[in-house]
Amino acid sequence: MDSKNIFYQYIHNYEQFTQFSPSHWAAIGVFAFLSVLVPFLSKRFLSKPLQYRVGEAIGVIIFLSYFAWAALELSAGTFDVAKHLPFQLCRFSNLVVVLMMNFRRIFWFEILYFWVVTGVLQATFAPDFQQEFPHFYYFRFWIGHPGMILAIVYAMVVYEMRPTLKGFWNGIIATNVYALFTVILNLSLGSNYFFTMGKPETASPLDYFGPWPWYILVCELILIVQATLFYLPFYKGLIPQKK
Repeated sequence: MDSKNIFYQYIHNYEQFTQFSPSHWAAIGVFAFLSVLVPFLSKRFLSKPLQYRVGEAIGVIIFLSYFAWAALELSAGTFDVAKHLPFQLCRFSNLVVVLMMNFRRIFWFEILYFWVVTGVLQATFAPDFQQEFPHFYYFRFWIGHPGMILAIVYAMVVYEMRPTLKGFWNGIIATNVYALFTVILNLSLGSNYFFTMGKPETASPLDYFGPWPWYILVCELILIVQATLFYLPFYKGLIPQKK
């Protein structure tokens, strides 16, 4: 059996992942624990240079997880531009995160903050993958999704970054610009990036929001409500801004 067939068999032979199964809750629990422990220990015990190195490592690991996944699909001969490009919002966030974690850019922090609380957080509880533990795709999903939550918490605790009102509107605008971009891309490729052309194949909250294109409008309203709720603690001063 040649290497391509080995990778192909690995990709397509797996136990089916089930939402809210023990492996689902275990992954959520592990990353919730890491999202508290890693920023706390870094802030409490590490020097500033080492804090930066840890943050950079988090960004690079998330960044590289997408390319490892794409490389596996390429090795199996199953890479499809309509499915595997980094244009789902979570995948694109995985690439942008290095700009926040490695260069500490507040502009990208603010956009990623709102993308994480309005999209990545929901994906964590409604995963759109099928491979059960210990398949590589299982780990790739959790690194690329709750890993983003860890990155945001780390940036808030260690880098002392905070979303602003300007960042709130930048996040809303960036999401809509990105949605428009994916519509154009999807029409060109026959793809469904950002689910602007149809709902995910697996169960998701979109199933409750009506048919296409109405669920997109519902998501727009939910986006604004969620973004507002997650910005209110900063707007009201319940979470202090950086000194």
